[in-house]
Amino acid sequence: MINSLNRHDKLSALLLYLVLIAVAYGPVLFGARSLAPALLQPHGVVAGWPVGYEGRTPVNLFNIDLATPAYYEWPINKLIGDSYKNKELPLWNPYAAAGTPLAAQYSTRAFFPYQVLENISPIEYWDFFLLGRLLIAGFFTFVFLRRIGLSFAPAFLSGALYMFSGSFTWFINLEQFANCAMMLPVLMWAVERLATKKSSWEVPISAGVLALTAIAGQPETALYIVTLATLYFFLRTLMLNRELSVGRNIRRFALAALLSVALAAPLLLPFGEFMQNSHNIHPPGGDMGVRSIEKISKQASILTPTTHEYPQTPSFIPSAPLAIETTPDGEEFHFRIFPTNGAWDSLGGYTGTIMLYLVFAGLFSIPFANKNRHKATLLFFTGFGAVVVLKNLGVEPFVLIGRLPLFDQVWSQRWAGPTWTFSFAVAAGIGFETLRHTFGSRAADTANTEEPSAKVQAAPITYDTETETKKKSRPGLSSLLVPIGALAATFAILMHFMPISVIMLFVRFVRKSEFFMTFGPSLILGTALSILLLVAATIILISYARKGRGLEALIPLALIELWWAIPRGYDTQWLYLKIVPFILGLYITLQFFKGRHKTAALTVLLLFGTVMILDYNSPKGLPDRYDPFTPAPYVEYLKEQAPEERVIAGHGILFPNFSSALAIKDIRYINSLAIDTFQDFRNSHLHALYPTVNESSSLWFTGRPELFVKHGEGNTLLLRGIEKDIVAQLRYYSLMSVKYIILPNSVDINSVAEKSSRISEAVPVKFPRVYTDSEISIYENPTALPRAYVTDDVVQVEGYEEAQERAGTGRFALGTAALIETEPPVSFSPGSHGSKGPSVAPDTALFTEPAQTTRTVKAARIVAQRNNSVKVEAVGPGLLVLTDTYYPGWSATVDGEKSEIYRVNGIVRGVFIPSGSHIIDFKYLPLSFVFGAIFFGVGFVSCIWYGLRCERGQGKKRKDEEPQEEQIEV
Repeated sequence: MINSLNRHDKLSALLLYLVLIAVAYGPVLFGARSLAPALLQPHGVVAGWPVGYEGRTPVNLFNIDLATPAYYEWPINKLIGDSYKNKELPLWNPYAAAGTPLAAQYSTRAFFPYQVLENISPIEYWDFFLLGRLLIAGFFTFVFLRRIGLSFAPAFLSGALYMFSGSFTWFINLEQFANCAMMLPVLMWAVERLATKKSSWEVPISAGVLALTAIAGQPETALYIVTLATLYFFLRTLMLNRELSVGRNIRRFALAALLSVALAAPLLLPFGEFMQNSHNIHPPGGDMGVRSIEKISKQASILTPTTHEYPQTPSFIPSAPLAIETTPDGEEFHFRIFPTNGAWDSLGGYTGTIMLYLVFAGLFSIPFANKNRHKATLLFFTGFGAVVVLKNLGVEPFVLIGRLPLFDQVWSQRWAGPTWTFSFAVAAGIGFETLRHTFGSRAADTANTEEPSAKVQAAPITYDTETETKKKSRPGLSSLLVPIGALAATFAILMHFMPISVIMLFVRFVRKSEFFMTFGPSLILGTALSILLLVAATIILISYARKGRGLEALIPLALIELWWAIPRGYDTQWLYLKIVPFILGLYITLQFFKGRHKTAALTVLLLFGTVMILDYNSPKGLPDRYDPFTPAPYVEYLKEQAPEERVIAGHGILFPNFSSALAIKDIRYINSLAIDTFQDFRNSHLHALYPTVNESSSLWFTGRPELFVKHGEGNTLLLRGIEKDIVAQLRYYSLMSVKYIILPNSVDINSVAEKSSRISEAVPVKFPRVYTDSEISIYENPTALPRAYVTDDVVQVEGYEEAQERAGTGRFALGTAALIETEPPVSFSPGSHGSKGPSVAPDTALFTEPAQTTRTVKAARIVAQRNNSVKVEAVGPGLLVLTDTYYPGWSATVDGEKSEIYRVNGIVRGVFIPSGSHIIDFKYLPLSFVFGAIFFGVGFVSCIWYGLRCERGQGKKRKDEEPQEEQIEV
C-alpha cells in the first residue's frame, strides 16, 4: 500500500488529508453545520441568536475566548470583504469608534490573500475556508518532511498530527491565529529549500512566504514562527557546510528577509505608525513576556485535551465575567462577553499522548538506530518545542526569553502555540522514522525525496534516497527499553498533572450533583482513554521491535485520540456516545496492525457514517449554517431614516463590531489598538467611572453593563447599564454626534434621566422614542450635534486633554464654539466671541436642552461617503467641524484646493473655509501606506529581477547540477 502511495506521494497525501478532514468535520462539510463563532454564542445584531435563527445551539463547553473571533474578527471580515467588493482598500473603518484605522490594526488580516478570498466569498462558504487552513497546514508539513528525507508514512503522520493539534482544533475560528499556524509549515518548506537548493528563485519564494507570514494577522505568533524558521535555517546551513558556502547561504537568507520586509511594508508601516498613536496593552518592557500558566492543573489538557471540557457557567468558572441569554429552544446559555482567557487559551494547543510517546520513542531509539539520519533534526524540534513549553510554565532560565526585546510584548502561552505543537508533530514523525531504522525495514517504504540530489545536499545528515537492503532487527534489550521507556516518560508527565487536576476538580465540585455527569466523559473517560492508548501504543511498538511489522498501526491510533479531543458542543449523553466511533477507530488500528488495509479502509467509511448519524441526531452541537449578519427590522429603519447618523446600543444589541458589518456608524468598538486620543476621551468622558486601562477589556467598548473600573491599586468588575453613562455624560456623547440610542424594551432611558435629574436638581432631557418593535426601542438624542457643522467661534487651548475637558464641561453651548490646539490661519476672521472667549451656557447644561445663545449651529451636509473618504457641502465663513476621529493620514481639499486639517475639541476634524458655499473632500491615504506600497513595488520587481537574472547567470550549469523537479506553488 505504501509503495503505491509513494508513486504519487503529494497527491496521495492531499487526498488522504481530505479524507481525514471529512471524518473529523463531516457534519460541517456535508451536514450544513457551522464553526462560525458568531453562531456558537449569542449577541450580534440582536442580543440573542441571529434574527430568524431557529437551528441547533451547542452546550458551551468551549473553555476558550470565543468572544474575540465572534465579535471582533468575523464582523470585520465582512466589512473588509465589502470594501474589496466595492473596489476600495480596507484602510479605514468609519463605523467603529467614530472612525479608526482598519488595516493598521494588523489582526484584521486585511491584506492576507487567503483571508481576502474568504472575506469576498459568500458567508456560507466561510466554514470551508476554516477547514482549508487545516488542509494546507497538513499538506505543507508533509511536503517539508518529505523534502528533508522522511518516508511517506512518517511525513504523513506529522502533517495529520499538526493539522489536528490543539493549535487548530481549539483555535480553528480565531483566524489571526490560524492563518499564522497555517503559514508555519509553508515557511519551513521555503527555508529548507533556501538552505539546500542553489536555484535563484528560492530567495524570492522565501521572501514571499516570509512576507505572507508577517501579514497573516498575529504579530506575536509570527515572531515565534520566524524565530523557529530562522534557527532551523542556520542549523541546516551549518549541517551543509561541506557542500554549500555558509556565508553565501547567510547572504541569501538576509536578502530574502530584506525583500520580505519590503513586500510586507503596506501593512508594517501603517501598523508601526498606529503603534505610535495608539493605546495598547503590550507596551515594551512590560511583564507580558514573562507571564506563565497560573494553575498547574491546566497543563493536563496538553496531553488529555478534554480535561477542561466542561460547561462555561458561573458554577465552574466563577472568576470569569459571563453573560446569560436564552437559546431559541428556551434554555439558559452562559458565555464570555470579554476576551477572557479560558484554560485552553493558556496553553495554545495540545499534542495528546501518542504524539509525545513517539517523540520519546524516537529519542530513546537513537542509540540503537542503524543510521542516525535525523538525529540533529529530531533533537532540534524536540528542544525548541520543549523550550517554548517550559518558558510558558515559568521555568527558569527559559522564562527569561520573555525579557528579550519584542518577546517582552508577546503573551506566548497562546500565541506561541503553533511553534511548539508543530515542533512536537515533526519530532513525532521523525521519531516514527527513527523507529523504522532501529527495528524494522525501509524496503517497503523508500524515503523518496523531492529530488535525487537530496542525498548530496543534505550531508552530513544523509537524507539519501537509496533503497536499503531489508534488515530484520534482532530482538534484544532495545526492543523493550525503547517502548517501555517512552511509556514511562509519557505516563510520568501525564500523571504529574493529572492527579492535581483530578483532586482540584473533585474538591471543588464534589458537592455538586452535576459533577459526575459533567466530568465523566471529559476528565474521567478522557484520562482513561489516554492511558489505554498509551498501553496500546507500547504493545504495538514492542511487537514491531520483535517482529518488524505493524508500526503503521500507530497512525490511526494517534488520529483517533486527536479526533476524540475535537470540541463539538454535545451534551453529556452524546459525549458518552462518542465512544462508538472511538471503538471503530480502535478496530481500524487493529486492522492496520494486522496489515489488513482494505478492511481498515472499509471501516473508515463505517466510522464516517457513524459520526454523521451521531451528529445528526444530537440535540446539541455545532450550530446550523446561517448568516449571523441577517439584519433586524430596526437596522432597515436606521439605514432608511438616518444613514449618516451615529448610534450607540446597549445590552448585547448591535454588539461591536456588528455595526461595522452592517455599515452603521457607532461610537463603540472592539479593537486590538485604539487611537490614543479617542481612548482617553472614552475613558475620561464617556463613562461616569474611569475604566481600567491595562486589561484586554479596555479595548472593548461594548455597551454591556459589565465594565472593569479602577479600584484602589487594582480593578473591579462593575455592573452599570450604558444608559446611565449616556445620561450622566450626555454632553460628550452629543459632542460626538451620537443621535440614536438603541436599547431593549426592558430599559427606559427616560426613567434613568428623570432619576438622574432628581439627584442633580436639573431639568431632565427628554429622549423621544422614534422606533419600537417586540424587542428593541430606538431613542433620539435631541442634544446631539450634526456630524458636520460650521462655527466661527474658535478658541485655542494648550493640548487635546484640555480641549476634550473644556468642550464638554457645560461652559460651552454645544456646537457654537470649537477648541483647537494650534493657531488658526491668518485669513480666518473670528466672530464676535472668537478667541476672546467662548459662548457660555449655564452650568446645568449637562442635563438640560442646549442653551440658547446669540449663535446657532450651522449644519453642513454630507453629500457622499465611502470608507476612506467623506464629501461635505458647507457654507462659510468659519470652521467646518466633522465629528469623525482625527488621525494622521487624512487630507482635505476645499473646492479642490488643499487645506489643513485641525484637531477640534481634542478629538475630531476641522477645516477652515471662506465665505460662500463650498465642497470639502476628506480622504484617507496615509503616507505610511503610500511608502509601503512603493516598497512593495520595489520589492516585488526586485524579486522577479533577482530570479530571472540569477537564472540566466547560472544557465546550463544549474540544469546540469540540479535536475528539474515538480514546483510546489505557495
